[in-house]
Amino acid sequence: MEAWHEDWHRDCATVGLAGPSSDLGEIKRAYAKTLRKTRPDDDAQAYQALREAYDRLVAHARRQELIAAQAAAEEAATEAVTEAVVTEAAAVVDEPAVVAASPMAEQIEAVIDSEWPATAPFPPAAAPAPAFHPHPPQPAQPAQPAQPAQPAQPAQPVFLEAAGPSPEDLCHELIHLLKQGPAKLEAAMPALRRHLGDLPLERQLEASARFADLVVQLEDHLPPHLIDLLREHFNWSRDFRIERLLGDERMAALAAVLERHPPPITDPATLEEFAPTVRVAQLSSSASEGNRFKAFIGALLMGHTLPLHLQWAGWQLLRRLGLDEAELGAVQKLGVKTRNAALVVIALLAGLLSGVLAGSVNEGIEHGFSAMFSVVIFCVVMGYVGQALDFLREAVPAWLAGKLKSERWERLSPWVGAASFAVAGLALQLAPVYGDAMAGLSLVFLAIGLLLGLKGTPAMITTAVALWGFFVWAVPTMMPVVAGLQAAWISASVSVYRLRLYVPNPTFRVQPTRPAGGWQAIAVLLTVGLPTLMAWLSSLAGMRSTVGAITLALTVGRVLNGVAPLPRAAIMIGSLYLAMGLWLAAQRAGWHLARRLFRGTPAASAMNGGR
Repeated sequence: MEAWHEDWHRDCATVGLAGPSSDLGEIKRAYAKTLRKTRPDDDAQAYQALREAYDRLVAHARRQELIAAQAAAEEAATEAVTEAVVTEAAAVVDEPAVVAASPMAEQIEAVIDSEWPATAPFPPAAAPAPAFHPHPPQPAQPAQPAQPAQPAQPAQPVFLEAAGPSPEDLCHELIHLLKQGPAKLEAAMPALRRHLGDLPLERQLEASARFADLVVQLEDHLPPHLIDLLREHFNWSRDFRIERLLGDERMAALAAVLERHPPPITDPATLEEFAPTVRVAQLSSSASEGNRFKAFIGALLMGHTLPLHLQWAGWQLLRRLGLDEAELGAVQKLGVKTRNAALVVIALLAGLLSGVLAGSVNEGIEHGFSAMFSVVIFCVVMGYVGQALDFLREAVPAWLAGKLKSERWERLSPWVGAASFAVAGLALQLAPVYGDAMAGLSLVFLAIGLLLGLKGTPAMITTAVALWGFFVWAVPTMMPVVAGLQAAWISASVSVYRLRLYVPNPTFRVQPTRPAGGWQAIAVLLTVGLPTLMAWLSSLAGMRSTVGAITLALTVGRVLNGVAPLPRAAIMIGSLYLAMGLWLAAQRAGWHLARRLFRGTPAASAMNGGR
């Protein structure tokens, strides 16, 4: 069985389906039942897993519906040729032509026939529930004598009647307008808003329940601004009466729909702030090659700040700004491409710098490729190291894990790990004197240091190890005890930032700013607090920017291999600061340039709640 097929079966079981299914209505009903047992307040992790499984199943079901709709459209196009011939022949003999139903109308009919609630909470239980019809039922008329045929007149929508229609009539007519297309529905929106406001108070609750059912069943066929209109009018999220009327299952289904269609953003400042980022995301999913290239250039200029901006906004805000699932997926893939492009930029800069300093084009090209492959291999290896360390931290007995996860131990363990690095270096220094036992002891303390002192995000861990390797390379005659002390220093400094004991800018921003504390803080960060500074920059500016700066400083040291160790170490450290400053300046300039280029094209779909 293929991997995706196994994942699909697993998601179906998580949502609560009896077996694998691509039926959207069945998925929604199973999710609504399971949601009653899995609340975010009780088990946030289980709720997150349930939500992710549900979203994947819904996306899969919609893809299947889209494939079926495209097949139906092709079949309808084939039938249209025959229909045109029949229509032309009928016109000759003055007979009315038969108009075939559109694929959209057929889909809506299928949803109504299969998923519309069989029993509704209205009218009262003493009266039988009315049968559902595609159009409002008309009273039976007495037989009339035959009259001459009159030209067919277009039906008058009930939205335009002088007398106020009933909630049921409004639902039926809305379905009828959906089948006729977006233009007819858009023209009737003001009348719908007016009639909803004119409904008597005693019928507002009935209308709220009827339209809630309609929104749940026809979610994929309703424009976002119509859902927003109904949400705003009936205030579903705050009206406790509708929950009692619909019941838990149907109310959960309605809540799930409203969660997938959050209200649009109308705040001008928010729209201006996120318009360039949203625009890049929209262009990244465009069918035009030119638009996708524009998005790539914009993402390349924004650098690591683009994914940070998306992370800062969050999924809900991005949906309210007009991005759909396809656009969010496209911009995430674009982020991977730009991160890979950063590796190429690092290689080009390293090759150019090496060629200029050595005065050899061949050496520059050779070192450029060497730098790129070294960075790629290093990042990949550190990714596996991080996973291995996480696995080892979890692979402890349950009773010991409970003790180790205490709050006091969480505060103490990073410093124990840092001290273990220093002890490991000292033990290795003494190994030639005291034999293999001391060497074995150094390995034990090294393992403890890695497990306890090397924590954090993959970017922090990779940056910390790269920084330690940089200092070891800068001073090749370094003794093991000094290397251990440096590892302890780096581990402790990274823990200072990871534990939020000191954050250079407490207010989260997508671009690094002047650290809090003034010049004194800057002086500390540039000396003893350098690992803290690098951990902060790896979070805000990206791991590749910090690793890139270290790579360029190592390039300088490689070219100056014949220089004395102390001057070479000073030059390499100066090169590190210079490369880091230039890289941050280039990233900041690129961010502002990209925002300026895309500022004039805000996300238009966000203004009307585009999905």
